[in-house]
Amino acid sequence: MRRIRGFGLAAVAILAVAGLAAFGNGNPVQDTRLLSGAAWLASGKVGQVTLLDGMTAEVSAQVQVAPSGNSLEVVQQGTTAYAIDKSAGTIRRIDGATFDVSQPATPIADASGDLTVIPGRTALYTVDNLRGILADTDPRTLQRRGEMISVADKLTAGTATVDDDGVFWSIDPATGKVAKVRDGQRSLHDVAEPGDSLITLANGHPVVIDRKGARAISLSSTTASAVDTIQLDVRPDDVLRASGSPHNERLYVVHKRGVLTVCDLLESDCSKVIPLAGDSDFGAPVESGNRLFVPNYVTGEVWIIDLQRSAVVGKPKVLDTGTAFQLLTKDGVVFYNDVMSEKAGVIQLDGTVTPTAKYDAKNPGKGLTVPITGGPGTPANPATPNPGTDKPKPPKQTDPAGRPTTPPGHQPNPDPATEKPKAQLKISMSDISPTVDQPIELKVQNLAGPQPHDARWMFGDGASGSGTTTSHKWTAANTYQVAVKAFVGNEEIATSVPVTVSATPTYKVRVKSPDGGKITGNGIDCPGTCEVDLPPDTGVKLTATPNQGRTHGSWQNCSGGTTTCEFVLRGDRLDIGHTFGTAADPVKVRVTQNATGIVEGNGIRCPSTCEVQVPRNTPIRLNARPADADRYQFDKWAGACTTSDLTCSFTASGDLTTVQTTWKLKPVTLTVVCAQLLPEADGTITLPDGRTCSTDGPTQVVISGQPATQITVRQKPAGPKPDGFQSYFDEWTGGGCSGRNETCTVTLGSKDMTVTGTFRGTKKG
Repeated sequence: MRRIRGFGLAAVAILAVAGLAAFGNGNPVQDTRLLSGAAWLASGKVGQVTLLDGMTAEVSAQVQVAPSGNSLEVVQQGTTAYAIDKSAGTIRRIDGATFDVSQPATPIADASGDLTVIPGRTALYTVDNLRGILADTDPRTLQRRGEMISVADKLTAGTATVDDDGVFWSIDPATGKVAKVRDGQRSLHDVAEPGDSLITLANGHPVVIDRKGARAISLSSTTASAVDTIQLDVRPDDVLRASGSPHNERLYVVHKRGVLTVCDLLESDCSKVIPLAGDSDFGAPVESGNRLFVPNYVTGEVWIIDLQRSAVVGKPKVLDTGTAFQLLTKDGVVFYNDVMSEKAGVIQLDGTVTPTAKYDAKNPGKGLTVPITGGPGTPANPATPNPGTDKPKPPKQTDPAGRPTTPPGHQPNPDPATEKPKAQLKISMSDISPTVDQPIELKVQNLAGPQPHDARWMFGDGASGSGTTTSHKWTAANTYQVAVKAFVGNEEIATSVPVTVSATPTYKVRVKSPDGGKITGNGIDCPGTCEVDLPPDTGVKLTATPNQGRTHGSWQNCSGGTTTCEFVLRGDRLDIGHTFGTAADPVKVRVTQNATGIVEGNGIRCPSTCEVQVPRNTPIRLNARPADADRYQFDKWAGACTTSDLTCSFTASGDLTTVQTTWKLKPVTLTVVCAQLLPEADGTITLPDGRTCSTDGPTQVVISGQPATQITVRQKPAGPKPDGFQSYFDEWTGGGCSGRNETCTVTLGSKDMTVTGTFRGTKKG
């Protein structure tokens, strides 16, 4: 089993991916699947494309697609690669499962060095940048579908993209017009000022960087109209590179002057900047695992920015000489590639670089992969291997028992109707946001087909584990790539996810150094140690101990008695203090109350601690609040304070200073309702203050009073009507009343009440 070296960097902590069968190791080659986090990389110097496994940083396939020295690019759509021979103006398709190579295709004639291909999730667009021409191309046959479409006078780097719905977007630098192409239909939209504008995707929707207008313009994916415009700090000589976050409303703009601008599109804010190296040539950033990777073509470095802290956390050097290299992500794995040499590799979130060689620099033809199905596999004008070197050989194939099988070229293609479904691995965790030293249970499952019978784990910190269910805890805060290789039947299937481990959260407790004693508790021993960091919800108990000749005094910013104060830590507690008195001159402060309330300050927490001893002339500040806010409200202070404010301040100058609090019950309401059983029934109910409710309206009246207050209401039916209808009172309900008495007396309780009087009647004759 291969040692896992370069882990993929996915964006979620629960991930399902296509099944991955190991290439070789005794497994049938027909079962090969493209590895999660594997990328196709171009090597124009030798005319090859290489499939690099992001999990191991090893070469999984090496395919000849063009003559050596041709200008070569490669793009990827799912497992399939498309090699663009810019020198010949042709495209070839490389099947990700079989490595079959199609014959060269020319969707746009005479495009030559200006040809490029932009894949979407289901669409494939061929573009002639020089002429601004677009061709919708069949992803399998590479034949043009429909007529060619003009989208711009000319396109340059960073001026075209395709969203997940297969919609093509471009901006014409000459006019500032945005072209939207969907289902072969083009629409043009005036968006930016003429100039070197760019377009990218953020969270799936297009964003235009209007360089001349110094703006970032978010567009609607449906109408292509501007939904928001944010000002950018763009200098006249700025060269810009831009990209968007794949899953967040963020835009990243790199300025040649050495500044990275991070735009929060939800908040319409582009004010956040992160300094980079001045006067460098930076490429477009790529995002993975809440980190941003920015290539510096001058130094061969990749700057890594922690987006949560807005800080540069690494600058690994990936190439020795300054050259414009590729930086890309696939399934969260960050790859770098030098198109004109064999150098490539994988960059991890912490900046660790795993370099690899895409081909043997001395013998580029060595190790070429033979297609599994016996397809074309070799271009019309392949690069010529060096004389005397090994010819390409197909991988050795065996059955599960290790016996040789028939060469792939003599086997029929598998029937798609009977081919077993691709495995889909999911890594689940007992907590997707672990903290340091927190035990986490991890489990790997197959969402399509039989479950794994065993698995091997690597946790990104040098530790490993085994079994389909395992547990681990990390000892330091960081982002780790957790990789698993699961065994499903005869297949070895692999995937990985990033896990961000946070430091155990702590809050700060700080004590002011006291004069005349010491304060101790929970690691505090002040003077000396006057500040500690403790976990949330820690019960803190601080004790004040006076020196000889001093007395206990009062606490500041901490409620408690004379000697101790206690609290549960739910945030930083700063500037806690204790004022010690002198033994020769102590005075007392006492609080009395007429009801249950809470008074706090200077060591008092009444009703539990209502008297403290403090040094003479100590400033006292007391705060009052009701213990039962639903029933009581504060009335006033008396004694040392005579205010109705909730705060009382005075100086404890006498031997005994007394302060009283008065609390009163909150008023409650009585709602009196006039109701009728028949529409013709009329009557009134009169309140003590003379107000009435009536069946004719208002049908209810509200009166308030203190609890225990008695309120008597009186009912009176209306007189007979001309048609002979006679109203009479039916009954009282609610408020402790019943029957048909003329009056109802309600004693107010602690909650609002309602009493209803109902009228009915009969028609005589």
